[in-house]
Amino acid sequence: MTRADQLVQQAMALQRQGRLQEAAQLYQQALLADPKHVEALHLMGVVFLQSGQPQAAAPLLEKAVSLRPDFADAHANLGAALRRLGRSTDALTSFDRAIRLNGQLVEAHVGYANALFEAGRNEDALKRFDAALALAPAHAFAHCNRGAVLQVLKRPVEALDAFDLAIRNAPQMAEAHANRGNALRELGRFDEAIAACDRATELRPGYAAALAYRGFALLESDRILEALSSFDAALRANRNDARAWSGRGRALAAMGQPQQALDSYDAALALLPSDARTQFYRAVVLHVLRRYEEAWAAVDRALALDATLKGAHHLRANILESQGKREEALENCRKEFELYPDADYTLGYYIAAKLTQCDWSDYELLIATLCERTAAGKRAALPFGLLLVCDSGALQRTCAETYAATATSLLLGSGPLRGSQSEKIRIGYFSSDFGNHPVTHLMAGLFAAHDRERFEVIAYALGENRDEYTDLVRSGVDRFVDCRGTPSHDTAAKARADGLDVAVDLNGHTMGSETGIFLSRVAPVQLSYIGYLGTLGAPFMDYLIVDPVVAPPSNRAFFSEKLITLPWYQCNDTSEKPMANAPGRAHYGLSEQAFVFGSFNNMFKLTPGMFAGWLRILRRTPGSVLWMYVAEPAARQRLRDTATSQGVDAERIVFANRVSRGEHLARQRHVDLMLDTYPYNGGATTSIAIRAGVPVLTRAGEAFASRMGASLLVAANASDLIANTAEEYEEKAVQFALLDGKSSEAARSITQAHTTKLYDPEAFARHFERGLEIAVERARAGLPPEDILVN
Repeated sequence: MTRADQLVQQAMALQRQGRLQEAAQLYQQALLADPKHVEALHLMGVVFLQSGQPQAAAPLLEKAVSLRPDFADAHANLGAALRRLGRSTDALTSFDRAIRLNGQLVEAHVGYANALFEAGRNEDALKRFDAALALAPAHAFAHCNRGAVLQVLKRPVEALDAFDLAIRNAPQMAEAHANRGNALRELGRFDEAIAACDRATELRPGYAAALAYRGFALLESDRILEALSSFDAALRANRNDARAWSGRGRALAAMGQPQQALDSYDAALALLPSDARTQFYRAVVLHVLRRYEEAWAAVDRALALDATLKGAHHLRANILESQGKREEALENCRKEFELYPDADYTLGYYIAAKLTQCDWSDYELLIATLCERTAAGKRAALPFGLLLVCDSGALQRTCAETYAATATSLLLGSGPLRGSQSEKIRIGYFSSDFGNHPVTHLMAGLFAAHDRERFEVIAYALGENRDEYTDLVRSGVDRFVDCRGTPSHDTAAKARADGLDVAVDLNGHTMGSETGIFLSRVAPVQLSYIGYLGTLGAPFMDYLIVDPVVAPPSNRAFFSEKLITLPWYQCNDTSEKPMANAPGRAHYGLSEQAFVFGSFNNMFKLTPGMFAGWLRILRRTPGSVLWMYVAEPAARQRLRDTATSQGVDAERIVFANRVSRGEHLARQRHVDLMLDTYPYNGGATTSIAIRAGVPVLTRAGEAFASRMGASLLVAANASDLIANTAEEYEEKAVQFALLDGKSSEAARSITQAHTTKLYDPEAFARHFERGLEIAVERARAGLPPEDILVN
């Protein structure tokens, strides 16, 4: 035995004991004695590998295999060094040579599989792991990494089995526990996932991957603040963890902090630009920030990386919708639905996009599917989307409760609410629509009419709208709080500090709502009004404002909230005046002799059944026309085509354009009979017409939204204009046109409606305030919410 051989034997003993530095010194001495000693070269390379120095290991291992080309172990270890250096192709070659020389070399199979996995050859990697495990069934790392491959292949159940096998063979393997947690998360078993990740961090404190996976499990179980804390802990452990940066961005976005979320996504993509999902999330917050061109570019990058990325085409539709490109938006909704017909809310989004464009192809089938899925408790549509097409109060409640159960929780945990601590009741109105929007058109009068001896009024403006109507709101309240760009939890904290007695949600389940504010419980009494016509299905909402028409006693089961029942439902602002010297009929393409049916409701409220009924009315009333507000050219053409196909001259459909508010109020007088939509009635649109003295025919159904028109007509003393079936609706319209309905008692009532309680903000305010007083008295007495009837 040579001197070099002796030194190698001594070094091997030290290496087995983990005394790597001492072993390295002896291997160096051996190589000084014999620079071509293959074992010394090989094992010195292994020491460097074990020490995390692949750049030092590779040259030694390359020299070893050049001196002994049939040295299988050296080829395998060279593959490991090259893989760590990112030289995937060379690594695969080395592993292949090792296996050809010795097919029983387990670590060569494992290394080969890992290299294939990193190269994106997932199916090949899976086969190679199977080969390794056939040789060594108890190889924990092979089981663990095999599970990782199965996760990428979207086989989470099999992945979980693989991680369980890894843990059975190596209970202290932190990686297996962390990966197990991630697989459990993918299976929706969030509590188990969090526990598995916690076990991983017990075994390896500060384990960044486990902390990141824990964050995702918390995020997806709506524990947002805890998720953010977990992602931050992961980043303290490893600032270069792209997953943690991405997850942090998602948590911040859920908390209403889009700019901060964008910063985190940028950090993630700087580390891993090929992450399609993070590119997508980045596009989402850019859209929220109204940076539409950048959002479009970001979602395009995401689709270039993954052409079937879930949610990407829907996001493109949202961006296009924001830019007024609704026909293109519809096409993207269609693509999303074709790719993911069963994904949460995809069906509802698709139906809503079709309604906006009056595209009614497959309507009956789509609506039946929507209702079936909603009844089963699935997230088929957002609650507002269901109101547009379904008149079942029970189904609407199911939909709202399903949606509310997934709402983001941002509980502040800041102790009991103190209220205003004064004789005055402090009301906070929250809305994203304090601008040129129906909510403001209706509410401005109430804000100004509140009794300032008994009430203090604060408006919390959540949205971006800022115009002359915002100024109208500002002038009508005691304090206007601009919450633009403010995270929901900060708005909630601010409202709590203001000591509100009552918080009024004027959004409900509509665009721009910030549910997290009310989840945080910002006032002892929280109620929903005007923005959303139905139950919110949310345990954090105490009351819903109704009247006996929109919520008759027989429909009580449709509402999760306690009801504050007022004599009439809708407040109205009467300060707005129509344009003076407004254009005549000819200006709008209307004949002076024609009987004009009208509809100025948004077209997403129009269903094919409703339009078919309107066409039947036209066929039975010669010389009549239908004047409709339809903005989209494609929608107009579809309506013309439908009219022609059903025997009505398309020229009898006259389209109204968007005009100024004053002109819109003035042009109402050119309509002889307004036709209301069903199952979602007009609200502000109907009250505008009634105030102008124009009769409105409505059809009353079962649910709140389909009884709104009836509520307004009852308040205006014109109940004769309420129909209860489609047939009655059509017959009333025809008889009104043919028998000069304008001289009927109902029509005469409408001409005097502007003098009724419906248009008396002061009277409405007193009833509304009485309801709030009773609710606050109960809360201050420590009593739970209860139905309240205001006479």
